[in-house]
Amino acid sequence: MKKIIKELATLGCLLVVLMLPFFVFAGTTNWDSPLSTLEQIASGGERAAFAPADETSLSKIIGVAIGAVLSLLGVIFIILIISAGFKWMTANGNDEAITKAKSTMTQAIIGLVIVLSAYALWAFISSTLLYS
Repeated sequence: MKKIIKELATLGCLLVVLMLPFFVFAGTTNWDSPLSTLEQIASGGERAAFAPADETSLSKIIGVAIGAVLSLLGVIFIILIISAGFKWMTANGNDEAITKAKSTMTQAIIGLVIVLSAYALWAFISSTLLYS
């Protein structure tokens, strides 16, 4: 019985967490304004007299740096995958070398997936928040 209650509580918490974005971005609070939530956030900065971001702003510089680092990491992981494939092809049946090459390739692929996911997340964040 305790296990069922624990599972139902976990399911309830998961549903609440998954439904929060729906309620947060439900719509505008100002019925006279047709602006979306992101447009309201941007206009709030303008109303508070914050300067708009330009090419020399800190957010743009950090954005370019993050994009460059993630691109460099992606290139490094692709080079690792190619290197591991070359070592695997030239192993000449040596089981230890093949195992090491497989391990390197698996780790490089996992790293590449993580970097690509981070790059996709950063591209989404930068396009919706920084460059809009």
